[in-house]
Amino acid sequence: MIRPLKAVVLIAATTALIAPTAAQASPDGARGNHKNVRLEKVAAKDKAACFTMSGKTGKGATLRQAKCSKNSTQRWDIEGVLIGKPSDSYYLIINRKSGKCLHSGSKKSGSAITQQKCYAGNDKELWNLNNMRITNFWSKKSILSPNNKSGTKLKLGKKGGSVKDERWGLS
Repeated sequence: MIRPLKAVVLIAATTALIAPTAAQASPDGARGNHKNVRLEKVAAKDKAACFTMSGKTGKGATLRQAKCSKNSTQRWDIEGVLIGKPSDSYYLIINRKSGKCLHSGSKKSGSAITQQKCYAGNDKELWNLNNMRITNFWSKKSILSPNNKSGTKLKLGKKGGSVKDERWGLS
């Protein structure tokens, strides 16, 4: 069983990544949750670019970026889960308006990220927040943005591409 954790964790914190085996219930206070936050592109020059569901709440809606605003589909809850050792920090990223989780449906670079109903233990919905990168546990791909244009679909890509396309923070 996976359950939310209760301590605070910084997105830029460095954690060791090893190949986890099975999801385990975590001890209280082992990792953190963040409620009602925005995920914002760190390297945006003029206008901040934030994760958004563009007002959509349905299953399968595609993650995009937009100018940061007070739009409710730009608000997220990040709930920590423990897999394997305490250093293996993964998170569910849940849209506040839809209640759905970010989901990686493919291991192929360039694939879209969608929102789906949250299922405890679904590897496709577990994300690592490390060194300002957001990487999916199942696909081993990071969330990338090729530009700062509003409406751009965010995609999965191999870590180590253009650093400016990969860097995200909480606001």
